[in-house]
Amino acid sequence: MEKSRVEAFVVGWPLKEDGEEGEAVKMVQEFINRLSNKFPDTPVKKIDERYTSVKAKQVMIDIGVPKKKRREKERVDRIAAALILQSYLDLKS
Repeated sequence: MEKSRVEAFVVGWPLKEDGEEGEAVKMVQEFINRLSNKFPDTPVKKIDERYTSVKAKQVMIDIGVPKKKRREKERVDRIAAALILQSYLDLKS
C-alpha cells in the first residue's frame, strides 16, 4: 500500500465580520502551534472561514437536505470544512 505525503494542513481562520482577528483566533492559533510542533515539516495554511456556515446551509438547501437535518451543527461543520478546503484548492490553482 502506497502512502501519500501530506502537502499541508488547511485550517479555518476565524476572522470577525470586519476582517479583524477576534478571541476565537487565539484558540485556533494554539491548535496550529501544537500541530506545527508535532509535524514541523508540514506547513499550515490558514483560510478565512467567514460565512462558511452560511454557505454550508445554502448548499444543503440547494441539494434538498430537510430542514431538520440542516439544523445539525455537525452536518453544517462538515460541509463548511469542505468549503474551506475548496477555497484553499482554488487559491492554489
